[in-house]
Amino acid sequence: MTGGKSAKKKARNKPRGHYCYVCGEHKANEQFSGRGHANHICKKCQSLPIAKRNEMIALREDDDFKPVLLSYEDTLFITETERLKIRQLNMSDLDVLFKMMQKPEVMYAWEHSFNKRETREWLNQQLTRYQQDGYGYFAVLLKDSGKMIGQAGLLRSELDGESIVEVGYIFDDSAWGQGYAIEAAYACADLAFSRFGVGKLYATIRPENEASVKVAMKLGMKKTGSYVKIYQDKEMPHDIYVLESIKI
Repeated sequence: MTGGKSAKKKARNKPRGHYCYVCGEHKANEQFSGRGHANHICKKCQSLPIAKRNEMIALREDDDFKPVLLSYEDTLFITETERLKIRQLNMSDLDVLFKMMQKPEVMYAWEHSFNKRETREWLNQQLTRYQQDGYGYFAVLLKDSGKMIGQAGLLRSELDGESIVEVGYIFDDSAWGQGYAIEAAYACADLAFSRFGVGKLYATIRPENEASVKVAMKLGMKKTGSYVKIYQDKEMPHDIYVLESIKI
C-alpha cells in the first residue's frame, strides 16, 4: 500500500472534477458532458476514435489509477438529450439504415432512394469520417425503446473552396412531426462548438425543404447566400445558413 494520509490530504486539495478513465488526467467538471460525465470520460477523449480510446486504456499503468474498462456500447456513445441517445454508427446498423434510406420520401433531398450497395458505401463513409474528423452522421435512437429513428451529425465539406463543417440529419418518416430533428440538431450543434472547436456551423438546404429551413431557423441560423450543388449530374440549388454560437 502507498500514499496513506499524505495522499488523502492531497486528494482533498484537488479542484472539483474527475479523473478521465481514458487519458488518466484530472479535469474540471466542465470538461465532461452527457454520458461522458457519468462514465468519467472527458470531452477530448470522447472525440477520439474507438480504437485509440481502447489503446489508451490498455496502456494505463499508473498504480494509483484503475480505469474501468468500457463496454463496446459505451465506446460508441456520443451524447444524449431528453428523449434521444446519439451514438456512432457501426456495421450492424446496415439493415436498419437501408430500411430508411430505400424510401424515396426519406431521401427526397437526394432525389433518389438508396439501394443496399449505396447504403453500405454511405455507412463506410461515416466510419471513415469518425477516424479522420472524429465525427460524421451518427445514429439517433429513442431512449425509451432503443429504436433507431434516424441519423444526425456533423460533416466536414467544402464550399466555394473553403473547408466548412455542416450539421445534417435524416429521419425515418415514421419519426416526422415530433420534434426529433430540432432536438438532435441542437445536440449536434452543441458538440460542434463545445467539443470539436468549430468556429462556424453551416447548413446547406434546398429552398423547397421547408421542414429543414424551420429547423435551421429554430437553431438560430441565418441565411447568408446560396449556391448550386451538382449531385449525380443534377443541378440542385441550395441556400446557405450559418451559426456562430448556440445556447442550449
